[in-house]
Amino acid sequence: MQAIGARMPRNHLIFGGLRLKNAIFAGIVGAVLALTAPFGAVSAATLLPAGTLNTTDDLTRIDDAGTVLEFLDVSATTGQTSASALSTYSASGFAVATFAQVTSLFDAFNITLPSFPSTSVSFSVVSADAANAIDALGATFTGGNGDRGVIGNFDRGDGQIAWMCIAEGTGACSPTGQIGNNSLFDGHQFWGVYMVREINSAAVPLPAGFPLLLAGLGCFGIVSRKRRRS
Repeated sequence: MQAIGARMPRNHLIFGGLRLKNAIFAGIVGAVLALTAPFGAVSAATLLPAGTLNTTDDLTRIDDAGTVLEFLDVSATTGQTSASALSTYSASGFAVATFAQVTSLFDAFNITLPSFPSTSVSFSVVSADAANAIDALGATFTGGNGDRGVIGNFDRGDGQIAWMCIAEGTGACSPTGQIGNNSLFDGHQFWGVYMVREINSAAVPLPAGFPLLLAGLGCFGIVSRKRRRS
């Protein structure tokens, strides 16, 4: 047994220091990986508290990967053409939403849209998810059986108009969801327009690995300074 107060052999110091430095190095690497992981991941859009433009809660707000988007109630533009809606709301910062923005909007309601079609495509929507989206965006029509639906036009990306429909029940939107790549119903009495504006960038939270990285760098510096002194 080594006597109390005896100097620890040099090889113990060397190997002990190496183990400590290796542990610190591993911690730094883990922290760097934790820091970089969020930037490579694509986050799903999330709902934010509703906002108000003209009437209470007539803005559906989402956080789309750090960007805050506000969508005007589709029911507020029922019967208007896309050009008319743009003329009415552009002064408030709104534009006709693109398909990518509409996709993010419904993603926040757990509704996954299919790829943009060459002509048209039907898809299924869970009734409860459709109801939540219609509650937020406003119904543009009510079927004979009382099921509500929302149909709106959007910018397909080249300045031309396309449309999308979701409904609570089957049949109204073949069966509960449909996207049409045409502007045949622009201004129809049951059609609205998806209008959106970008407000600001959402606050980006501090990555969880940042404190660990700072601690590891600090410990590494202390060990290096002690080694120079010895």
